[in-house]
Amino acid sequence: MKPQAKSGIFLKPSDAVVHDTSSVADFSDEKAVVELLPDWAKGVPMAVTVCNIEGIIIAMNPRAGETFERDGGLRLIGKSLYDCHPPRASELIRALIRENRSKTYTIEKKGMKKLIHQTPWIRDGKVAGLVEFSIVLPDQMPHFVRGA
Repeated sequence: MKPQAKSGIFLKPSDAVVHDTSSVADFSDEKAVVELLPDWAKGVPMAVTVCNIEGIIIAMNPRAGETFERDGGLRLIGKSLYDCHPPRASELIRALIRENRSKTYTIEKKGMKKLIHQTPWIRDGKVAGLVEFSIVLPDQMPHFVRGA
């Protein structure tokens, strides 16, 4: 796969950092599960939520915990992603995992615009789950068309 330039960052499958969750038997230990995330994911100003192939939330960064506080925050770790979504959305998530596809869209909630990017993460060449990035967008945002 050819690396794709996105905002000066080159992405390719080998750039992914994946952490083994088998050592975390008790998903109620929020601090231990947050520690599964790489340092960059803990400090980025966006929500990062990770689920496994079965749709179980295995990691959330602190911003994701804040974003979903009303729904349980970091206590959602160990819970099914499908319990947090209506049937139609759950089927779309299952399809992303099954078909190794990404989905990017924008929403507006409580007056805030957000970019949502959901993409599979890969372990040993196979889809291992899904990562969701939720980024708050400014009211006005420039758009640049770059040369070929």
